[in-house]
Amino acid sequence: MSLPPRGLIVATGEDLPKGQSLQARLVIVQIAPGDVCISRLSDAQAAAENGKYALAMAAYVQRLARLADAGGLASYLEARRRQLRAEAISGAHTRMPDNIASLMVGAEEFLNFAVEVGAVTNSEMANLRAQAWEALNEQATAQMSLASGSDPASRFIALIAGNVSAKRANIAGTNGQAPINATALGWDYKGSGQHETMVANGPVIGWIDGDDLYLEAEAEAAMACAKTFAREQGNELPFTDKRIHKSLQEAGQLKTSEVDRNTVRKTLDGRRRYVLHLSAKTVLGIEPPSNEVPQKPVTQVDEDISF
Repeated sequence: MSLPPRGLIVATGEDLPKGQSLQARLVIVQIAPGDVCISRLSDAQAAAENGKYALAMAAYVQRLARLADAGGLASYLEARRRQLRAEAISGAHTRMPDNIASLMVGAEEFLNFAVEVGAVTNSEMANLRAQAWEALNEQATAQMSLASGSDPASRFIALIAGNVSAKRANIAGTNGQAPINATALGWDYKGSGQHETMVANGPVIGWIDGDDLYLEAEAEAAMACAKTFAREQGNELPFTDKRIHKSLQEAGQLKTSEVDRNTVRKTLDGRRRYVLHLSAKTVLGIEPPSNEVPQKPVTQVDEDISF
């Protein structure tokens, strides 16, 4: 197959060229079930059928033609691409500077056109420009991580397991008490004899019931622990929470999730929460049976972990 021009966005599939050097010439966008809003897609399809997109594109191409005829367009676009490439190289999110710089040049020119015709204001254009640049940087980071075997899902899971294993955080039973296998889930016995208690180390970042592991997603403690641990190892976790949740879904790590969400609502420790539903065996190497409440009193000890 012939390779598309640099900067073209393509979807993953069997037709992608093999090898990192070839795929590095592409911007590969993964589409998972639920990523596309059907109602908005229907509206967009209706607009296309009515010719709105064709008229907009015709006006945009005519604008580019006028600028080209006036001279200097090609040199300006190339200079701007180099500026954006330098900005991408200095950023922390990407190793694909040429690809995203080329795409961003096109995004900026279309936004300039949108301002000229009154479709958006200058402030709206600045906001949209910032969103586009952030999205392109995140996409490039996700692609490079996937190619190197360190995709967001596997990195997040490894960091969560590392936090629990190091007893920097803990997993509780669904009632907030110590579960079976508590010592492998961030808990310790403290004291002796009649004064011996089960103590939870660090913050609670999830709850366990058999093979069902629920990582909290609402208060972001689990995500904060993972990112702090990564930073202390000298290797940032440069993904938004939403991107990590999506990556878990794409990797088939989520046991269940609600429609249009990558989380589920579950009553845990007496409170209704949004959580990520994963396999305890896959994430932590913990086998069933389910959690049970011990007879001994439980004390929660929060370690001093900086976020």
